[in-house]
Amino acid sequence: MKTSDQILKIKSTILYILEKFPEGIDYIRLFKIMYFAQRQHLVVYGSPLMEDTFMARKLGPVPAFSYKVVKYKEGALLDKCSITEELMDVANSIVVSCEGDVKIVKKVSDVVYDEDELSVSNIKMLDTSIEFCKSKDSKELSKLSHDKAWRYSQKIYKETGENIPMTYYKIAEAGDATKSMLKVIKERQMIKADLC
Repeated sequence: MKTSDQILKIKSTILYILEKFPEGIDYIRLFKIMYFAQRQHLVVYGSPLMEDTFMARKLGPVPAFSYKVVKYKEGALLDKCSITEELMDVANSIVVSCEGDVKIVKKVSDVVYDEDELSVSNIKMLDTSIEFCKSKDSKELSKLSHDKAWRYSQKIYKETGENIPMTYYKIAEAGDATKSMLKVIKERQMIKADLC
């Protein structure tokens, strides 16, 4: 379960990206921008950009909470128990429409991201990811996101039938984080687990 603060950060991340694409973007591109920014933030700073859990799906990593938001806006969220006030708040800040087979996500015109939610490092990694992704189509981005972390989670799924979250450690490793940064990530995750 996500905290309100985590959800506000996810919402600001989504809205920041959508502000850069006023005409809207397909949700695969949105999710890949989020993934590449998350991966690079882990590689450079040893911490996640946001606390959305990435799952290894057929077309690449998908941020689970953000995916639920988009599915809710489409009217395709089957698990009605997962609809929370926070999810609806994020959903009310975006519009999802269909252009042929493609689902396009736009921000609601008068909604802006909360500048207090995104740090300088967050914005730097988001801008880098947006620049990297903007000239690539969704199919190419999906292929590029089939990295070591995605393959590891897919392997577990094929062996056990369990769809496990992609870990920060594996995501950073897939982004070629240094051994010392991987050690930092591992220590932070162990501390976090001990506190819970």
